[in-house]
Amino acid sequence: MKHFDESVRNSALSAFHSAVSWSRSPASGISVAAITDNFTFDVSDLSTALSVGERKKASAIADPNEKRHYVFKRCFQRMFVKTVLNWMGPLDGLEIEHQLDRPPNCPHAPDLQLSFSSSGFSAVACASRTRAVGIDVEHHRAIENVGALARRFFTPTEAEMITELPPADQNLAFLRLWTAKEAGLKAIGRGIVSGLNSLVLSSEGYRYNFEIVEEFKMSTAWSCIHLTFMPHHIVTVVHSPEKSLHIP
Repeated sequence: MKHFDESVRNSALSAFHSAVSWSRSPASGISVAAITDNFTFDVSDLSTALSVGERKKASAIADPNEKRHYVFKRCFQRMFVKTVLNWMGPLDGLEIEHQLDRPPNCPHAPDLQLSFSSSGFSAVACASRTRAVGIDVEHHRAIENVGALARRFFTPTEAEMITELPPADQNLAFLRLWTAKEAGLKAIGRGIVSGLNSLVLSSEGYRYNFEIVEEFKMSTAWSCIHLTFMPHHIVTVVHSPEKSLHIP
């Protein structure tokens, strides 16, 4: 029976691995992947890929949907890192550390910078050994009162940039700017609690330029790229030039 259970587990994780979609690299040395939960995977099968600590945390989550989302995300993150590193050991032995307002890291590859994000039933991941990277995803959806939200969360110049667009374009512009800022904060090693306006963006059309202000100011040129490999989602990657991995 033990052998049978192991075969089932491996089959389930193999199917999960096959469901991961890989993007064309936005720049040399960067890996990007995504997955969407179609609810065909059994949470108990996916849990076997998690570490002891993650399984313990999952078991403490009372809400079944929240628990599933947590297990699904963590299993995906391990599959992603396993593939990037060509990790040959068991998935539950692959260490991935999550810290508040710091990038996640893998002790097995300390030079690998990681970034993760999720929206709804979908999750994305980004990694590089040669660049500072950040990624963010939002499901493409209708947003009420786009102008008011832009004025609340963005700088006056950024809000004006959005509200001056035709109404049909404002929703997408808001989500692209939001994901750009979140990805930028992750790339410089900070979280959203640092404030979206720690990053000031300018735009010509939909091409953003980053100005990192105050204590985040760095003498480097950041690139912001919107990926299109994931239907119905806005996926944004922010990265530094190669070999510029200093995080303040």
